[in-house]
Amino acid sequence: MRDQPDAPGPTLHRLQPGQRYSHTTAARLHGMWMPPGFVENSLHVVSTAGRRAPRRRGVIGHRDDLIGGAVLVDGIAVSHPVQAWIECGELLAPRDLIVMADGLVRRKAPFATIADLVVAVECRPRHRGIVALRTVLPHVRAGADSAMESLLRLALIECGFPEPAVNLPIPDRWGHVIARGDLVWIEPRIILEYEGDHHRRDPRQFAIDIDRVGLLESLGWRVIRVDAALFRRRGVLIDRIRAAWRQSGLDLPVEVTKIR
Repeated sequence: MRDQPDAPGPTLHRLQPGQRYSHTTAARLHGMWMPPGFVENSLHVVSTAGRRAPRRRGVIGHRDDLIGGAVLVDGIAVSHPVQAWIECGELLAPRDLIVMADGLVRRKAPFATIADLVVAVECRPRHRGIVALRTVLPHVRAGADSAMESLLRLALIECGFPEPAVNLPIPDRWGHVIARGDLVWIEPRIILEYEGDHHRRDPRQFAIDIDRVGLLESLGWRVIRVDAALFRRRGVLIDRIRAAWRQSGLDLPVEVTKIR
């Protein structure tokens, strides 16, 4: 689920045998979660099987001895999604690599498992950017539904909050699952729901959200609905979470002091 469309990239060109689109180009073609506002000005192309890296205007050429790492997207040879993430290790910031990996192991139609990512990193010990990938791998979490959920989770941790559970099933009094909380703190019974624009534009979805929040609150959960505007107002968001924690009767286990 994307909260905003990716900016269009440069026009694709005809690949030669033994070449594939790679790095962020492959990630875009797969529909992987890209950094906010990401714009690609040049195409990334990998040559394999001993072929020279391409050199032409608008193309960043790479060489890779890995043969068989390509899959087809609409008939176009591109790096496998996990391989594309490995390749992006030399290009993207740590937070963006975590969010991209969260997208690979997302709840709906995942590309891979966390175990797949671990194996991929272990198999490429000399790959450029592999140190960054090893560093971020412990912070990857399965089950998210959008890049903004992952960004929100990371922002909360950076602010000093305990890490919330991702897309946790919420049962009713009889044990039947009635909802999934985007980000959940279980003991204080606090749920953060990130709402993209589609939640407001779709009347049916808006009505569903209202009913669900009412039901969760009737069961003693405190629901904080977060949109893009509130996400930017980090201080206000922190105050709301602190207030919800106080209402639960529990003390925050850590001091929340960082606002980024």
